[in-house]
Amino acid sequence: MNQLPTVLLVEDNHTDALLFCIAARKSPVRFQTQVVHDGHDALRYLKGDGIFGNRRNYPLPGLVVLDLDMPGVCG
Repeated sequence: MNQLPTVLLVEDNHTDALLFCIAARKSPVRFQTQVVHDGHDALRYLKGDGIFGNRRNYPLPGLVVLDLDMPGVCG
C-alpha cells in the first residue's frame, strides 16, 4: 500500500489549522495532515501514547509544523 507522507501540525488556533489544511489540499505536493492542538498531544502523538498508539491511523510524521506560541508546552 502506498501511503502518503504525514505532516503533523501542532496548532492551538482552529482557524489557523483549518487554513493550513486548505492550503495543503491545494498544494501540488501530496501528503496527509494530522493536527493536534497542544504540545502535550504532540508529544503523545510522537511517542505513540494512548489513542496515538495505532500507527496505521497515526503514522509517524516526516515533518512537524509547530506553533511557537501556545499555552502549556509550546514549540
